[in-house]
Amino acid sequence: LLTALEELPVSDAAQVVGVPRDVAETELDAAREALRSAAATDILVIEDEPIIAMDVRQLVEACGHRVVGVAASEAQAVRMAAEMKPRLILADVNLGAGGDGINAVNRIQREVSVPVIFVTAYPERLLTAEQVEPAFVISKPFEPLALAIATYQAVSSTVPIG
Repeated sequence: LLTALEELPVSDAAQVVGVPRDVAETELDAAREALRSAAATDILVIEDEPIIAMDVRQLVEACGHRVVGVAASEAQAVRMAAEMKPRLILADVNLGAGGDGINAVNRIQREVSVPVIFVTAYPERLLTAEQVEPAFVISKPFEPLALAIATYQAVSSTVPIG
C-alpha cells in the first residue's frame, strides 16, 4: 500500500516497515501476483471519456477480469447492467451530457446488489451524509495499482467461500 497508494519508492517503504529492501521487493512481487491471480469477474465500466474508459478496460483485463461492457451514459449503464449481469461496476460520477453515474448505480442496485468502485474527479459528491458512502472511491487521476488493489478487494470480499 505504501508503494501503490502513497507512491513511496520501495527503499523508503522498506524503511518505514522496518525490513530490508530485498524483503520488501519480494513481498511487493508476491502482492502483485496475488492481484493477478484473484478470482476473475465480469465488470461493467461506466465512463463517458473514451480514453479513460480504454485505460480502465486495459487495466482490469490485465488483472484477469472481463469487461462485459462500457457505458457512456446513465441510460446505457442501466440497460447494460440488466443485460450483462456484471459482478462489479467501475463508475464515474459525472457522465457529462449522459447523466449521472451515482443515479445509474442507484438504479442498477434497485434491481441487483453489486459492488461498486467509483473512479471520479468528484469524490466530494460521494462523501456526504445524504447517502450511504461507497466502500471504494478512487480519485482521478488514479494510479493503476490503486485501482487494481481496489478491484481485488471488491472481488475478494464478494467471492463465495467453499
